[in-house]
Formats: sequence, C-alpha cells, structure tokens
Amino acid sequence: MAEAQIILEARNLSKRYPVKKTGLLKRPSVLKAVDDVSLCLREGEVLGIVGESGCGKSTLARMLAWLIRPTSGSVLLLGEDPSGLSDKEIRKLRRNIQVIFQNPHASLDPGRLIRESLAEPLQIHRICSQEEAWQKSRDLLHMVGMDEDAMDKYPEELSGGQLQRICIARALALEPKILICDECVSALDVSNQAQVLNLLMDLRKKLNVSMVFISHDLRVVRFMSTRIAVMYLGRIVEEAGTEELYLNAEHPYTRALLSSVPAANPALREMRFRLTGDIPSPVDLPPGCSFASRCPYAKEECRQWVPERLTIREGHDTLCLRAGEINWKE
Repeated sequence: MAEAQIILEARNLSKRYPVKKTGLLKRPSVLKAVDDVSLCLREGEVLGIVGESGCGKSTLARMLAWLIRPTSGSVLLLGEDPSGLSDKEIRKLRRNIQVIFQNPHASLDPGRLIRESLAEPLQIHRICSQEEAWQKSRDLLHMVGMDEDAMDKYPEELSGGQLQRICIARALALEPKILICDECVSALDVSNQAQVLNLLMDLRKKLNVSMVFISHDLRVVRFMSTRIAVMYLGRIVEEAGTEELYLNAEHPYTRALLSSVPAANPALREMRFRLTGDIPSPVDLPPGCSFASRCPYAKEECRQWVPERLTIREGHDTLCLRAGEINWKE
C-alpha cells in the first residue's frame, strides 16, 4: 500500500522574540518560542501536539498556518513554500489551511450576525455571490448539527459549545485540506467537549480533511490523533504513533505527562512518575538538555550535550541521550 502524501511539512522551524535588556550590565536576550522543529502531516492523518502551557504549541500552529513568519526554517504547504510567494498567491494557498482557535467568543465579531461571519470567508475569496453564500452558510450549519435559526443571532445569544460549532463551520467554508485545532475544546465543559470532538471525528471521515490537533489534555489527544508529537520548551522531544507512544514512551518528560493523566484507581495514583526541580527560562536555557534540571534520570553528560533526534523504532523518534537505557519499572 502506497504511503499517504505529505501535505504539510515543517523543516527546522524556529521562532525567536527579542527580550529587552533590564539594568545596566545585562545584554539583550532572545526568547526561543520554537526551536528547530521538524515534522510533517500526511493526507488523512491527525497529528496531535501535546505539552505544557508555554511550550510553544500555539506559536508553532500559527507558523504552520503562515499567520506569523518563522525566524528560520521553512514551511511547505501542499509542496509550496509561502515565503517565496506574493500576497495574492499566499491568500489563494491559505484557503487550504484553516485554524480553529481556543476561545470561540474571541473568534467571532460580536457586532455581526452569524450569517455574516459564516459568509465572510466566501466573500473575501470571491467564491460565490451573496445569495449563494447565505445558502452555503445554511448548509454549513446543518453540517455541524445546528439549525439555520442561528444565522440571525449574535454570538452573545449562543452558548460556548454552539459558538465553537460555528467556528468549525466557518473554518470548513473554504473546503480546506488541513484544519489546525488549537486547544479548540479546552474552553468548553466536558459534555460540550465530547460533542465537539465527535463532530470533528465525523467531519474528518466525511470530508477527508487532515488535522493538526493541539492540546495539553492527553486523553483528548489520544482520542483524536493517529500520531503524537510531544513538545517541551520549544522542541519536539518525542514523536510516535498514538498507541506506540502510550505503550513505549522513551522520553522522561513524555512518561511524566502520561503519568499525570487522572486515574480512578488509588493504587495507580501512588505509582505516579513525579518530576522535581524548576522549569528553565526559555530566555536563558542551560547548556545541554533543557529537561535535565527536572529529569530524575539525568547524568552529567545530559547537562553538557544537546541531544539530537534519535530513531528508536520505525516511526518513533525521541530527543534523549539515555533513550533505550532507562528501566522504567524501577
């Protein structure tokens, strides 16, 4: 069976922000929001990206969608590098990738009717007439399980779950090949989370749309993803197929994240993998592995050498000098 085509790829992607100096003797510093990230998304796949708040997930998402420009590295969308295209060509290419953001209340203009928000991308890209845009908006609402009565309402008249369904409908208006879901259910209650996740799964199968699904909740990522990349302080520290990662994680940070998932069994809670130490500042990272200060398995070499990407098994890569050495049962 032929391998699915790569439709989105990041090559050595980095994003740095200058930090103003403070005091007389301190030099200007640089915050490494994303540091040398390489990954790819294949047609029909859901790539989960998981990590703590502030690890660079959202910055990476915005670079993949070409909403912000990388400091270095490149993004290939459907085989094309947007950095070499004109604004008109970028707008046409961007129709293929759409983003669903975390807060649906902030994603929609409170002064516009829902029908106007849904029709806006169709009008911007001049895909159809206004009357056709209204009809397309009705079809989109039905697709996400909502009645067309919502078209003549303002965002404040709808619940958070309903607004997120509308944001999904608007993202699908241009029939994109890729959806980037940036913490798209974290602002919803558990009941609405389940409904929106099931909706996304159904739409993925129905429309054959590929997804980059970003979350800090490993249970949600496991449910949605076919492959998972674990991010820590701007770097991808481990990447593997979903079940492979859950069963055979090799990086201590991944093990700690998996251990943090709530468990009903008290015996399992006692067996948690706990981290010690402080998170380094992304402005002033220490030499060597950035996770060494929190890792119970770190050796002196971990504090001196920056680990390189290592393939453990086919499709399973990690960024750890001690990969394959640690006995996790001890």
